[in-house]
Amino acid sequence: MAQKVDAKGGKAGNQWDDGSQHDAVTKIQVAAGANGIQYIQFDYVKNGQTEQTPIRGIKGRTIPADPFVINHPEEHLVSVEIWYRPEGVVQGLRFVSNKKTSGFIGYDLGTRFIMQVQDKKIIGFHGSAGDNLSSLGAYFAPLTSTTPLTPAKQLPALGSDDGTAWDDGAYVGVKKVYVGQAQDGISAVKFVYDKSPEEIVGEEHGKSTLLGFEEFVLDYPSEYITAVEGTYDKIFGSDGSVITMLRFKTNKQTSPPFGLEAGTAFELKEEGHKIVGFHGRAVTHKTGKKQRTMAQKVEAHGGKGGNQWDDGSEHDAVTKIQVGAGGLGIQYVQFDYVKKGQTEEAPLRGIKGRSIAADPFVINHPEEHLVYVEGWYNPEGLIQGLKFKSNKKTSDVIGYDDGTQFTLQVQDKKIIGFHGFAGDNLNSLGAYFAPLTTSSPLIPAKKLPALGSDEGTAWDDGAYNGVKKVYIGQGLDGVSAVKFEYVNGSQVVIGDERGKTTLLGFEEFDIDYPSEYITAVDGTCDKIFGSDSAVITMLRFKTNKRTSNPFGLEAGIAFELIEEGHKIVGFHGKVSDILHQIGVHVLPITN
Repeated sequence: MAQKVDAKGGKAGNQWDDGSQHDAVTKIQVAAGANGIQYIQFDYVKNGQTEQTPIRGIKGRTIPADPFVINHPEEHLVSVEIWYRPEGVVQGLRFVSNKKTSGFIGYDLGTRFIMQVQDKKIIGFHGSAGDNLSSLGAYFAPLTSTTPLTPAKQLPALGSDDGTAWDDGAYVGVKKVYVGQAQDGISAVKFVYDKSPEEIVGEEHGKSTLLGFEEFVLDYPSEYITAVEGTYDKIFGSDGSVITMLRFKTNKQTSPPFGLEAGTAFELKEEGHKIVGFHGRAVTHKTGKKQRTMAQKVEAHGGKGGNQWDDGSEHDAVTKIQVGAGGLGIQYVQFDYVKKGQTEEAPLRGIKGRSIAADPFVINHPEEHLVYVEGWYNPEGLIQGLKFKSNKKTSDVIGYDDGTQFTLQVQDKKIIGFHGFAGDNLNSLGAYFAPLTTSSPLIPAKKLPALGSDEGTAWDDGAYNGVKKVYIGQGLDGVSAVKFEYVNGSQVVIGDERGKTTLLGFEEFDIDYPSEYITAVDGTCDKIFGSDSAVITMLRFKTNKRTSNPFGLEAGIAFELIEEGHKIVGFHGKVSDILHQIGVHVLPITN
């Protein structure tokens, strides 16, 4: 049974209702005018058939936004963010599926409301419309209801079991095929897919040779691949077979053969179906290459003034973002990346001028990654403002949240690179995304359990590259507070004060980082008068070069925090006005 959420806005114009009998929403078309949302139109699917509704509102002279298309078998619309004025005209809209978020359409003025029901999807809309969209409401159904699109069927790959498996997944269709050839067979393949409204350039599977790639371009969307045929055979020096020839058949034509027809013939085909994705295996010899992660390029938003720049998609992660804002918006950006454990600082994009630099957005935890960028640009094509989000924290807006809003985000993927245009200012910004399942840019730190009592509030500084300085505050009964300075790439991160300092202040222990690092912490804990729980009474730090003096008085139960072959790169524990518990994060010691 569908759940109806009342329309938000006014009641001007005529009431309309698309009903609650659909299986899902598949496309939304919206246009904004001077007064707000001018019109809206929906495509639904019901029993496998697409139904398009009438336009709600009028077209006028408005310029429609890019359609919000739901095209994945497991994707569904889950919420709508709506702004409306008291006089009853919808001002702005943003749509969210379980896989992506639309750009903001219209104006974020008036009353804001998020139309969402936990664990349900939107299957229909209703509201009022005249010369503009006056109000909008929705129908929700459980997520367990019928999938809006027929799930793609995966046909088994043909060939040998040699090499490493790769899978591009399923899309709306295939737009282009690249085939690389070598003397012994097909050396590499790469495909361009349609993921409306985006175009996805797949990863190169195998390794191209000096012969380069040959291309087969489809007249998409009227043309689609219906079958792939080819041959595979063993080659000298290999126990497994390789693909020696490929040929692609569409509903209109058959491509020339790529490679030499030799060995066992095969055909990949399913009657009444089209091919929407590829998978297979590739190997690390002259006819192939171990699969790398497929990077997805999201096009830059903004203008094209200045010079085009591209940091590429070969990094493992983004580790630091520096942004300067000026009178016209974002003056410059600069990114630090990590690749194979090494930090790389990209050139400054834009110019510093008289800009005011915001605090750097630093990603410093082994399990933290950049997942989202929100931005705004003006009609002249200058980026006005930016906001960055990792899976652990969100930056403030840098610059101005004025103009056309955009987002850079791909569900279940992280940002590994940026590209765009820049001159005297930042004109546009786009990004490269990679699956979250790829290797972490840093070896994940191991968290050793904290020792002491369970009294107090838990705290955790996280894990860094190393520890640079230790501050210990002492009280009459034990260690009253701790604070640590960490190193994150080229940055020094000063941790929060944990506990409460006394008139005795802090004692310090400096570490000659990076040649010196902490290998162990020992101490004691004991109960004190008036407390049912123990407190840390003494701490001592051991490095690869020396041992600190004891901080506090050695009394009570002794403990040691150590992991052989590891160094300490972060601290956690429990605290009230005094330290009750302390633990560490460790990483393997490397040369």
